[in-house]
Amino acid sequence: MTGVAMMLWSIIGQPKALGQLQRALASGRLASTWIFHGPMGVGKYRTALAFAKCQLCPNPLRRANRGPILTSLPEDFLLVEPCNQCPACKACDEQVHPDLHLINRQLGGVYDRGGRSRRTTLGIDIIRGEMIGDDSPDHRVESKLYKHSQLGRGKWFIIDEADLMQPVAQNALLKALEEPPPLTYIVMCTGTVSDLISTIRSRSQQVAFLPLPSDVVVQYLAQEGFSTQDAGLLARISENSLGRIASWRRSEASTTSRKKSSKTSSEGDIIAVANRLAHAMDHLLLGQAGAGDVATVISEGAETMAGIFVGHDPSASKDRSTRDGGILMFALIELWLSDRLRSVVGRNVEFAMPSTVGGVDYARVKPCMDICAAAAGQLDANVHQPTAIMNACVSIEAVLRGAL
Repeated sequence: MTGVAMMLWSIIGQPKALGQLQRALASGRLASTWIFHGPMGVGKYRTALAFAKCQLCPNPLRRANRGPILTSLPEDFLLVEPCNQCPACKACDEQVHPDLHLINRQLGGVYDRGGRSRRTTLGIDIIRGEMIGDDSPDHRVESKLYKHSQLGRGKWFIIDEADLMQPVAQNALLKALEEPPPLTYIVMCTGTVSDLISTIRSRSQQVAFLPLPSDVVVQYLAQEGFSTQDAGLLARISENSLGRIASWRRSEASTTSRKKSSKTSSEGDIIAVANRLAHAMDHLLLGQAGAGDVATVISEGAETMAGIFVGHDPSASKDRSTRDGGILMFALIELWLSDRLRSVVGRNVEFAMPSTVGGVDYARVKPCMDICAAAAGQLDANVHQPTAIMNACVSIEAVLRGAL
């Protein structure tokens, strides 16, 4: 996200949410607390950053909504956008603005004095350290929430995955929401608004973000250099989540190389991983490979994806990332199974998993999907990964060969 010139109206696929925020900016009366809620990877966090940037820019611009740019607003509406030239805008893009405070679960490692944080929640120590302060004698921390804005245009606190806040952290934050300091704005981004306590919800302005349409995702990825088939498959695998897709891409270097060539995906790419796994499942169904062969492909794919996950977040646990990679592999097998069943009933999808085999009937697809779901649950529960993968592959092979 750093280094990107963020403009509020340029977030794709969310005209209603952006229209609501543009109207708020135009009114000059912003609520102090906001909840951005909706599916993962549809632009909530990016929108929060752009929203804050509009206010932190000392020379915001006005642009007519010609086209219209946002279909939820009339064409003569003046959209607010930052100038993208001043030091404040550049600091926002690099996420180093002194009045822009970003709070996420990765901070758990900073505030975990015992060294046991798994960075899976937003604990009270993070909320105290980054927002409300701590008056305890043994660990006094000054409140950032009640300090004056350093550049005079207000303070912004953006909480990513706010639903991960522990109850004690939410209750501590609630006290600040009841009497917020002047020119202080809090944006909570969450996939599950019901996980926030009702008193926080009632004190916040809510903005709903909708699932992205698949054609919007495919069009965006095509502009990024993906082939139509790869873009469509990525949209299906990710459930139309651009954020999820971004977490599966190695680096800007791989993006550049993809733009220069329309050749097949490189090694280490999520599409290449999906291709190898589908090929292995084809061979398993045809009797040309065994459970051990598929287990090897799953394990290698999990390791590949773990390397990508850790590349995005160096503080992430390698073991947890490998397990997440394994869970993704079983999700891909479920997609392959779904496509084989669709082939039987004559309801093929446009962007199917690559396969050279025919259909598989429901009597075999359903138990195989149950096996995949159970294996994913075991990986998530920290069961010995090689054993869980091998057992699942043996069971899938038995079902597909008719032994069960």
